Amino acid sequence: MNKFNKISLVLALTGGLFFTQSCVQDDDYSIPPMDCTGLTTTMTIPQLVAQVNEENALVYYTENAVLEGYVISSDETGNFFKTISIQDHPTNPTGNGIQIEIDANSLYTQYPLGSKIQVQLNGLVAGYDRGVIKLGTTYVQNGETRVGRMPSALATSNVKKTCESVEPLAPKVVNTIAEALKPENINTLVTIKNVQFANPTEDVTYGDAVGLTTVNRKLVDRKGKYVDLRNSGYASFAGENLPTKSGEITVVVSIYNSSYQLYIRDLNDVKFDQPRFEPGQAELPTTAAKFPFLGADFNNWADFLASANNFAYDPMVREAAGQGIDGSGALLLDGQRSQNGFVFTTRPTATDLPANPTKLHFWVKGTAAKSLNIYIYRNTLDASNNQLFYSFNVGALTDNKLVTENNGGNNSYTGTINTNGEWKLVQLDLEGLTDVNTTNASGNFIAFRVGNNADYNLLIDNITIE
Repeated sequence: MNKFNKISLVLALTGGLFFTQSCVQDDDYSIPPMDCTGLTTTMTIPQLVAQVNEENALVYYTENAVLEGYVISSDETGNFFKTISIQDHPTNPTGNGIQIEIDANSLYTQYPLGSKIQVQLNGLVAGYDRGVIKLGTTYVQNGETRVGRMPSALATSNVKKTCESVEPLAPKVVNTIAEALKPENINTLVTIKNVQFANPTEDVTYGDAVGLTTVNRKLVDRKGKYVDLRNSGYASFAGENLPTKSGEITVVVSIYNSSYQLYIRDLNDVKFDQPRFEPGQAELPTTAAKFPFLGADFNNWADFLASANNFAYDPMVREAAGQGIDGSGALLLDGQRSQNGFVFTTRPTATDLPANPTKLHFWVKGTAAKSLNIYIYRNTLDASNNQLFYSFNVGALTDNKLVTENNGGNNSYTGTINTNGEWKLVQLDLEGLTDVNTTNASGNFIAFRVGNNADYNLLIDNITIE
């Protein structure tokens, strides 16, 4: 091998060190500089998405339709590879975005973050690829035609930045991982609050900077929901240590088949400056918390009785004056029932309650041979005019607990309760339950239910909603 060929070989082996969603390394074909454009847009991203459906898996464009969108991804750090993600508005996308596949690197130089681009669709193909809508040209893999990268020359002529100035991007802000992992958020920019890396001391770094492989680093939120953050070994931040605190992270949401995946553009997307939390633990009520019915603090027993509905309360329910938190009043559940069922039910008799509450808290102290089942009633009736409800099974309880799943009518009393003589906080997750009855005082608001033939000796105090 002559000297020239050796040098060529070295350059070939060291070129193109960028990676993103399930792509492999290949040569660097950078797009040459291009002029800005100002064509007339004839198609929106939601319109393109609507064209790609199960009956028409691949859409081949032969007419000069023009699509527009705003760039939300960047390959500057190497965590995205030969792709750009676009959504239909810089601050408030109306639905999921799409990926444009281009066989070139350094795309950020031509399509910077926040830039508005236009795509001439003639000669391109759109379709789902492993759960993501992509726009590019086709290739065949194992006998199946898929959407892949368009040649760089085609991108030069068909994908252009407009002459408009770069717009500041404002991510959609959510408080939980579950809120982020929705189909309408795929290929859009989302900020998730209240998250942390699940194992920062074990995983140590963002990526595998030695083996140059893509790795998953698990994020977890306060509710105990996990999701993978994918980081390329070729990313400039691959060797950086994971932060050990909690906070918020801005991501491009993606999916691979049925598994959601998140991607960051650079480390500015990660703002973990808050203390770590214990996933699945109840959070203390905030100053916005309200008592949902008169007597919900059990300091005035007559108020509580006035808030009860027709079947009021079971003989197990007693007033516990002076036994509540800080010597206040409380409600005592004492004894047992021969059948599963209600021990008390109340109406929403307080005023100025939140129309769409996100959490309900109550405090518990004592023991029980079976657990509690809680109904949160809805502003919705069934065909027989019965008030519908959400059912929360508290389960085993020894410490503060967040109950995240409502089970419809699947009531359960599995698990025992023993707070070891201390007050413990239970939080019911109402996030996304948009028809909780906080306005109709003639209907039910909450019911406590107990299991049959089981001894209960529980104090309940300070039921609040926010």
